[in-house]
Amino acid sequence: MAVAFAAVPGTAYGTEGVDEHTGPVGYANAAALAVVDDGNGAGGGSVISETQRSPLLPGTSRLSPNRSRLPQSDAERDAAGPNFLLRIGGHDITATLRDTYVPAAAAEADFVLTDRGSDTTVLKLRAARSEVECLSPDRVRERTTADRLSLLTRDGQLRAVALPKGDGVVKREGLPFGPPIEVASDGATVTSDLTIRRVTSFDQLLRQDEWREGDVTAVAGWLVEIVTHVEPAGESQQTEESQESEESQESEESQESEESQESEESQESEESQESGLTSATPTTPAIATGDTETSTSSPSIGTSTARSSDQAQARQIRTKLVLGGVSCSVPSDFTARDTAGGSTRPSVPLTIPAGVRQPAQQSAASTVDTAPLGVGLLGGGVALGALALLLARRRGTPAGRGEE
Repeated sequence: MAVAFAAVPGTAYGTEGVDEHTGPVGYANAAALAVVDDGNGAGGGSVISETQRSPLLPGTSRLSPNRSRLPQSDAERDAAGPNFLLRIGGHDITATLRDTYVPAAAAEADFVLTDRGSDTTVLKLRAARSEVECLSPDRVRERTTADRLSLLTRDGQLRAVALPKGDGVVKREGLPFGPPIEVASDGATVTSDLTIRRVTSFDQLLRQDEWREGDVTAVAGWLVEIVTHVEPAGESQQTEESQESEESQESEESQESEESQESEESQESEESQESGLTSATPTTPAIATGDTETSTSSPSIGTSTARSSDQAQARQIRTKLVLGGVSCSVPSDFTARDTAGGSTRPSVPLTIPAGVRQPAQQSAASTVDTAPLGVGLLGGGVALGALALLLARRRGTPAGRGEE
């Protein structure tokens, strides 16, 4: 792609483009999934689809149409678990550096999340669109929209719901589906709580290490958080038995208290009658009801006791998805560039490879699947090839194609 531009005296940018590490930049991602807590207090795996980075010269990087679902490869399924499948339809994922050197990013797609373990459609988000534009340090635009949101209900139906307003949330609890990873659930009760909201901070994004922020950063996208409760059958039975025992004990204590009270009242009445005094109405002793609390709810999954290896354990698995995550950043002294000029230079689209992190690697640096997508560099000529190799070496990843 060739875009007309020229160096302008007095601006911060010349014919070499913006600074790769501190200059204006935009990023756009189709989808990402991470198992935040595997139910044993440890982080699980994560998968981040290829992220588009705005070129160093005016132009646009666009996601290849080959990305249609998450996870998509065997390595991604090993990292994220075999049960969740997120379909990404009709997507247009772009990161742009405008002629004025203003960075922008946008992600548009249809999303369908399915729990393959129960063959249940959990969420549908139609025509979801997130977009950002950083016009200046004190003027940024953020927008996250969708045409329609449908969520699973407790009775297993998929029903349309209103989109959350502003920074609000839509939450559904006790839904009949499980976690993305495999868990021992023989005879267990498995339900999930789902929350969806707009991305409002850079830290909420799931991103590769190369995806950076700046002095001023704008973000957009949809954030989906899922908490799956796995409660073994024995846990429920123990709760019921404990509740029955407590109720029985309370009943016996109440009966003893009533008998003691009747005995005392009878004795006081007889003594009063013998002394010729008129007995006043006796005061009923207060029975403390706050000392013993009987809970009818399920026990806390996070505080369950350890079980033998052949039994399902009570667990809470926490999963996070970001749909259409985008950001743009500019330095604090950024000024949009004058577009006047007549020279022509080619733009080089850039793609950050998909990030695949296995569960055991959560505490280590992010790993990426460098084949078949690398840092994408498109254009013709020997000069562009040299630039591609230089940028790739700076990132420590092999050069590849930005689009397929």
